[in-house]
Amino acid sequence: MPKFGPLAGLRVVFSGIEIAGPFAGQMFAEWGAEVIWIENVAWADTIRVQPNYPQLSRRNLHALSLNIFKDEGREAFLKLMETTDIFIEASKGPAFARRGITDEVLWQHKPETGYRSPVRFWSSTAPRSTPIFRPITPSPRPSVVT
Repeated sequence: MPKFGPLAGLRVVFSGIEIAGPFAGQMFAEWGAEVIWIENVAWADTIRVQPNYPQLSRRNLHALSLNIFKDEGREAFLKLMETTDIFIEASKGPAFARRGITDEVLWQHKPETGYRSPVRFWSSTAPRSTPIFRPITPSPRPSVVT
């Protein structure tokens, strides 16, 4: 990949499917960051069925298929975190934390790395663990889940 843009030298890793996580990664890549998408080997990105969308949303990205919730994949993932500046995960509720990958675990490998989940919208009647994603949502208030 060519080096360009004001974010050249920044390494961003993201794990997510559909739109929110990949869009965040795409924006970092457009500004020159090295972006690595960790593709879940157990659950394919369902947006692939849309014509041309995967090519548009995954441009300037590296891809890595890895099951980070199995021992071998988790070991490789944590090694990757040692050289990562920003990690973005877009999962249902606290999916990473439920499987033992918390901010504290990640900070043990590189304390200065930033970890974020994209903004998620919740309905007023749904529990916080219920994932809701729509391009336009009826929920009037966003909540940030980290």
